Amino acid sequence: MPAINVNPTRQELTRLKTRLRTSIRGHKLLKDKRDELMKQFMDVVRENRALRKRVEEGLMRAHGSFTVASALMSPERVFCWSRPCSTPSRAWSWT
Repeated sequence: MPAINVNPTRQELTRLKTRLRTSIRGHKLLKDKRDELMKQFMDVVRENRALRKRVEEGLMRAHGSFTVASALMSPERVFCWSRPCSTPSRAWSWT
């Protein structure tokens, strides 16, 4: 950091001390703000992990259900994305 020209007076010393105190206080406030933002970020990361886990569990259940459905039903009924699915001729029940 380059040196600055300072008048060697008591008034200048007082002004520089005040400026230094203000700078130190501002630096501490910025560190506190950084710490709080990191804490909030980590909370968001934890929440994201929990939600991702719930979604992945739901997808695994859906995949399992789809596998069972594809084993029990004809492929035409399971894979009817390009056209409307026909309605089943009888009520379907897992029991």
